[in-house]
Amino acid sequence: MTPQKLKRNKIYRTSGYIIILCLLLLLIIFLNDSLYNSLENYKPILVLESIILLAFGFSWLVKGEVVFEDK
Repeated sequence: MTPQKLKRNKIYRTSGYIIILCLLLLLIIFLNDSLYNSLENYKPILVLESIILLAFGFSWLVKGEVVFEDK
């Protein structure tokens, strides 16, 4: 395992945690009507889905070795 591979593995893990956290937040928001109504002006679905896409996209770039490539 190269040092770059270890960094990539941490990025994959962190991206996965971010995705799972955002999905759990979406579930909590959907199940709690008062919370959904109070946050509706901030577009929580759009924001959390955007964060999910950014985390996935960044991990994809890392996997393609565009970022943190082996030397």
